[in-house]
Amino acid sequence: KANGQARLLLIDGHNSHYTKDFLEYACEHNIHVPCYPSHATHVYQGLDIVIFSPLKCSWTAKRDEYEASTRQKVIKSNFISVYSKAHREALTPENIHAAFCKTGVWPFNPNVVTAEMMAPSLETSSSGHLPLPQPSPVWAVMGVIRQY
Repeated sequence: KANGQARLLLIDGHNSHYTKDFLEYACEHNIHVPCYPSHATHVYQGLDIVIFSPLKCSWTAKRDEYEASTRQKVIKSNFISVYSKAHREALTPENIHAAFCKTGVWPFNPNVVTAEMMAPSLETSSSGHLPLPQPSPVWAVMGVIRQY
C-alpha cells in the first residue's frame, strides 16, 4: 500500500505506548516511529490542540440538530450517522494540516515549542490543611454512627 515509500508514525514516548514487537514490525515495514519527548505530549499533540475542540463543537451542534428535528435522543443505533456528520465537518484536510503546523511537526519548525511551554508547572500551594472540614450532612451521619 505504501509502494515502498517510508511512512512516519508519531507516538508518545512513554514506554507503555509501544512494545519491542511493534518496533520490530515498524522497522520491517519501513515505518519510522519517532517519539514525542516524555511529559511533552500536551504541547505536541496536534489533535488535542487543533482537532478535538472543533470536533466537540460540531458534535454538540449535530447532536442538538438531530434531537430537535427528530425529537429523539442520540443512542447507540443512530450515533454513527449523527457523529459522522460532525466528524466530516471537523476533520477536514485543512484542520489536519493546521494541527501539524501548529505543533511544528510539518512543516518542521522547532521554534513553535518554546522553553516556557516545556517548563514544569508552578506549584500554586505548598500548604495543606488536614483533615478537610466536612459538610454538615457528613457530620450528622458521623454523629449517628458514633452513637452505635
